[in-house]
Amino acid sequence: MELLVAHGDASWAGILFTEGDGLAAGPEAGVASPETRLQVPVDYRGARVAELAADGCEDAALLEEVAALIGEHCLVGWDTGGVPWDEIA
Repeated sequence: MELLVAHGDASWAGILFTEGDGLAAGPEAGVASPETRLQVPVDYRGARVAELAADGCEDAALLEEVAALIGEHCLVGWDTGGVPWDEIA
């Protein structure tokens, strides 16, 4: 998140973990300005585990690339509803 703020033209970046039917705040950096927020899904084996959000960053392709790289790392904060990770999709 710090790198997106420092080098990705975002004023704020954060991960929102999938929790039940909603999202729970995870790691973040910078100063939020939600009116400029872009949000892209973070998937692991075809299941949405989080959302990557960035304020002030207009480069959706960059956010999608970062989201693809962090999917398996987001499992630490993802609620599997009791299903073992190796059984997910």
